[in-house]
Amino acid sequence: FVDLLMSLHVEILGVALCSVDSSLGKLERDSLPQQTLMELLVEEIEHKSDWICGTDEDPKELTEWRGVILNSKKEVIEISWFDSSTSGMAHIPNLHGRVNLQWIPPTTEIVVISTHFLKGEIDVSVLPRCLQTFNLFSNNLSGGLHLQYLPERILVFEVSQNNIEGTLELDRLPVTLQCLGLSSNKFSGCVNLSHLPNALEALYLSSNQLSGKVDLTHLPESLSDLDLSKNAFVGEFVYDDLPVALVQLDISETNLIGNLYVEK
Repeated sequence: FVDLLMSLHVEILGVALCSVDSSLGKLERDSLPQQTLMELLVEEIEHKSDWICGTDEDPKELTEWRGVILNSKKEVIEISWFDSSTSGMAHIPNLHGRVNLQWIPPTTEIVVISTHFLKGEIDVSVLPRCLQTFNLFSNNLSGGLHLQYLPERILVFEVSQNNIEGTLELDRLPVTLQCLGLSSNKFSGCVNLSHLPNALEALYLSSNQLSGKVDLTHLPESLSDLDLSKNAFVGEFVYDDLPVALVQLDISETNLIGNLYVEK
């Protein structure tokens, strides 16, 4: 009995310490200058001086950082580092190394760091609470993902084509979420599609290791794109149960069955 009490005490203490550490980390981040936060964010990225922030000997002020937009208070509101010449994006080719996402400044609303080779993990609970777009498509991110802790104002969360694993909780997503991209990772287990946000317009789950029965009878009416392909899903669906807004449904390479009626 004494051993049991000691074991419970240690477990509870461990949880408490983890909670305190997380809170202290957030307080520390929020108290640091924005320049320092951005330098910590890119600290382990290779060749960053060539494309983003200058050298250690000759660092650039945030106003000179490529792909970083500040507000009138000189606070970071957007980080866009995209390996493409797409108009409106900062063309930053082939970043390697590790990105320390826990240091994203708390004022940041848009993060686009896509099509690179960056490693790192996503602690959703410490992302800026004002974040609206988070796009790290096509990198080498790993670890798990606790979507129930996404920022409450998030509109787009796109992390397809990474190495993220674990199970997915899709029944406690923020009500504001419009696009969720999780394709081409290593997610496994079952998913619940019966309690998705009413605002959701696009959901991409293809090319994972997901399985089990999928219920398509309670999808949000706003949903226009749904990709479940290349998973071990099973179940049946009825055309009349699908949202009227749905224009793209991909269930190829699954065990889902049903009839779709196409007007000629």
